[in-house]
Amino acid sequence: MLETFGLPLVAERLAASADDAAAVARELGYPVVVKSSVAGAHKTESGGVALDLRNELAVRAAVERIGAPVIVQPQIEGGTELLAGVVQDPVFGPLVAFGPGGVMAELIGGAGIRTAPLTDVDADELVHEGKAGILVRGFRGAPPADSGALVDLVHRLGRLAAELPEVAELDLNPVIAREDGCVAVDARIRVKARPAGRSVKGW
Repeated sequence: MLETFGLPLVAERLAASADDAAAVARELGYPVVVKSSVAGAHKTESGGVALDLRNELAVRAAVERIGAPVIVQPQIEGGTELLAGVVQDPVFGPLVAFGPGGVMAELIGGAGIRTAPLTDVDADELVHEGKAGILVRGFRGAPPADSGALVDLVHRLGRLAAELPEVAELDLNPVIAREDGCVAVDARIRVKARPAGRSVKGW
């Protein structure tokens, strides 16, 4: 679904065993990340993520600890961790959020929110204002992120939110933003039945 809307995603493979994970890691190239494939799990809090695995022994140990099946991804080096997401609000309709990401996202807060579909001004404000804007411009010596790629990302999320109201919530966290693009390395989606058409008042 995310690929259909052109959202930038890290390559990943599902591995049913430690042997499969080792084979996938060789295919993708080291270093890799191994994650739990349990739907809805908070991977960091549950110990379901192993980062920067640089050989087969480390991959096998991670699978044994986390438990198969697992997802294997290439390790994305560098960049700024951001969050982008969608929620269907019962009053305002589809909303797009953008802000600081990673494991500290809930603590840091500061995500901006706009109604979808986004105007060019909406998308620009989401990316360049508030705490997210500070990170995008480069915080404490970090290189600036590719703001054009991030603006494109939130526009695509806005179209998804407007066209697929059955996507009740969508979180891309983290989105790794670098000088030459951005990529989502984890996604969580909650789907509900497509809402019935809204009634029209008769007065």
